Amino acid sequence: MGHQRLGKLPTHRYLPDIVRYLVTGGAPTAPLVEQVTEVSRDALRRALRDPVFVEALWLLIRLPQAAASKDFGAALADIGMGARPPTSVTELMVAYNSALERVQRRVHAGATDLGDIAREAGAAALAEAVEAGMPMWSPTAADVQDSVAVLRSPEKFGALAHHFHANIGERVIHYYVDRNLHKLVGADRDARSVHDLGTYNSASR
Repeated sequence: MGHQRLGKLPTHRYLPDIVRYLVTGGAPTAPLVEQVTEVSRDALRRALRDPVFVEALWLLIRLPQAAASKDFGAALADIGMGARPPTSVTELMVAYNSALERVQRRVHAGATDLGDIAREAGAAALAEAVEAGMPMWSPTAADVQDSVAVLRSPEKFGALAHHFHANIGERVIHYYVDRNLHKLVGADRDARSVHDLGTYNSASR
């Protein structure tokens, strides 16, 4: 897509400590929790300038309201997610991703990698929330709509927003670690080997 790459976050200096903790294990300390929180806050401050991030969050807010309307298809069309109610969680995810990809194409010059991160984080949070409310066997289009509609409640939407924010933080940390492997891996560095990075990847999920 030719997105703008992200430069260093002001909190970039915290990454070595975060990686070191996840590799070695142990109980998280208050300073470490604060470092992870600051990385997430820093990323969100930047993300608010990315139109794809804004759209990803906006759709998470509007989608439950659309599902609670009398005409779900028309309400979906109004928010740019097509006019046919999804019959499965997969179809819902396709509609969500397609809406954000259209924004990426429309605002190509202003898109950053945070937009992709937000799209993935939003889709993951939405899928988890909707699947939790679906029947185990043979779900219908009505089941999908009902499961989305209940996300309007303060408790359910709060959980959805929390998962979205947590997913953003996790993916941003992975983004910077992946781009700084040459600085983080080595005999005298935070991760001594690729095996340590495997431990990091498992611990950060």
